Amino acid sequence: MITAKAPGKIIISGEHAVVYKNPALARAINIFSTTSITKSPQKKISLNLVNLKYNAEFAFGQIVRHTEIIRNRYISFLEHKISIKNILRHPSELIIYTIGSFISFFLLSLIEGFAIEIDSQIPGGYGLGSSAAVIVSILKALIIFFAIKTDETTLWHIGRSIENLQHGLSSGLDIYLALNGGVVYFAEGKFSSRKITEVPMQFINTGKPEASTGVSVSSVAAKINNAITLNRFSDVTRALDIAFGNHDSTLIKKYIHENHILLEEIGVVPLKVSNFIARLESENIAAKISGSGAVCGDNAGIVLVIGNDNIDDIVQEFGYEIFNINGEENV
Repeated sequence: MITAKAPGKIIISGEHAVVYKNPALARAINIFSTTSITKSPQKKISLNLVNLKYNAEFAFGQIVRHTEIIRNRYISFLEHKISIKNILRHPSELIIYTIGSFISFFLLSLIEGFAIEIDSQIPGGYGLGSSAAVIVSILKALIIFFAIKTDETTLWHIGRSIENLQHGLSSGLDIYLALNGGVVYFAEGKFSSRKITEVPMQFINTGKPEASTGVSVSSVAAKINNAITLNRFSDVTRALDIAFGNHDSTLIKKYIHENHILLEEIGVVPLKVSNFIARLESENIAAKISGSGAVCGDNAGIVLVIGNDNIDDIVQEFGYEIFNINGEENV
């Protein structure tokens, strides 16, 4: 059996803006998607998606044809003929497309079958990079299984093209963190490592957003995709990067608050979550959503809280829970 894993991620600053090539600061977290592959006596590809309790078998040709169908849906999305929700119509299609894209990219002629099992600890739809982690864990496992020599840049490009189908347009940040772990500052197409472990953080689960990341990104495009708004997001992210580097807790809290205000302005912070953050701020605790947030409903996924203050009572007051995760330095 061949096994490979990839971590999820948390956005510290730059969500939404990063899609438009603006800076972002993010860290990998210690929850993983794990892919296992074993040889099969049958000339078929078997899928076992543990979390979804989904099992299926496909002939080699079926994988190739289904991949082409999904690719054509994405083209239709780009041509504004269908919504992003209609590109991947079942979670299994992301796995099928990843396998099919891998086969196509490396021009593989399959001789023997294999069984592929995906077991992910990362809840989908929370902005935690679950799609990227699944994609990267599959790509890593396939590289080992087929004994293919390639480089990380190639895997990043393949992974990013696949993630486009999930999010509409991928910045590649999630894929990079799933490949490398650690903390990165992403700007002007370049990734730079950072060390921010000295700054304590807490993560609050406000519940799964009703809208997916792709839907939220598409919904706020008109509000964020202009020079003035993007410059404001960029300024905050750059300032936070410097403040974290200097371990300046006062400035970190100041810019986390400014980032929160910007996210409210583009409409991805539900009222209940906004009230929760306001309650924290009344205690001099800085917080913001981490990820795409939500354009409808009450839930916004994960809220990032700066500091190690005791916030149990406030969290319980709003019916939320503390999400026990830490940074992941090594992959």
